Amino acid sequence: AIGHRGYSRPLFSMGLVADVQAGQKPDAESEGRLQRFSTAVIRLSEAVAYWLGYGVDRVLSLGDLVDGRNDEESSHDDLQLVLAQFARLACPVHHVVGNHCMKFVPRQRLLAILKLKSSYYSVDLASGWRLIVLDTTELSTHAGWPVGSPQEAEANAYLNAHRNQIRMKRWNGGTGEVQTNWFRSELARAEAEGVRVIVASHHALAPGSCRETHRAWNGDELAAACAASPAFVVALAGHDHPGGFVVHRGRPFVTVEALLEAKGDGNAFAVMRVYEDRVVIDGVGTGVTSRLISIPVQGEPLYCATFSSTRRGSRS
Repeated sequence: AIGHRGYSRPLFSMGLVADVQAGQKPDAESEGRLQRFSTAVIRLSEAVAYWLGYGVDRVLSLGDLVDGRNDEESSHDDLQLVLAQFARLACPVHHVVGNHCMKFVPRQRLLAILKLKSSYYSVDLASGWRLIVLDTTELSTHAGWPVGSPQEAEANAYLNAHRNQIRMKRWNGGTGEVQTNWFRSELARAEAEGVRVIVASHHALAPGSCRETHRAWNGDELAAACAASPAFVVALAGHDHPGGFVVHRGRPFVTVEALLEAKGDGNAFAVMRVYEDRVVIDGVGTGVTSRLISIPVQGEPLYCATFSSTRRGSRS
């Protein structure tokens, strides 16, 4: 049963936020939902203050720090305002590359700003735990690759071969062949080392974890790799602002709701606590759904539940 074989305190905690999409521009409606670009930095500041008070071990941003504003320099200015908030944290901050981040800012400049040597990477979180970050903007028409480059050719070829699928939208993307092979090797390495894995991407991977119009181009392939790996525990994504969740092939895939569209004067971020036998996502404010997800031992069923989000959070 949950809690009976785990520790009374978490192994580690991690702040979560998706789709800040800040911008010094007027707010606007999209699909009937209000996008509050102008106050996104203020709400991120509240999230950072909460994480500081809580004492999280690290923070994960699931992409789209900014919405993109007019041109490269204006978008760069918005990025600097957002990153100034993350800079207040003493703990590590892990960034996922999102499609809006590269709307006007070139790929290499973005990676330099985010201090990323590569747009996809893995990092150890705690003893026996690892985060694998994917770049699902790599295989896309908005990835910022030079005209005529192999990457551009690969994206166009994939788009043409799968054009009849509903998720093949210009705002979506996926992982190229090299990155996909790297991902499989990282899962295999985790299995060999007895390490548990959390997978993060901007676009959701599994069918049903978000609207199909917002899912990763090659999400089926990536989700299948996750589900087949005994090292895999949970996948986290952003991009589809209303959020979502699915159990796919017996494994949990979470899409975190966007901070940008937190209702009223509320907020939308979370603290994820990881225990030996469960993962708890404690939503803070009016936006992020709070979830309890078990980590089954062999032969046990997966248990998932939602509970009310809180303003205060919980450290137990």
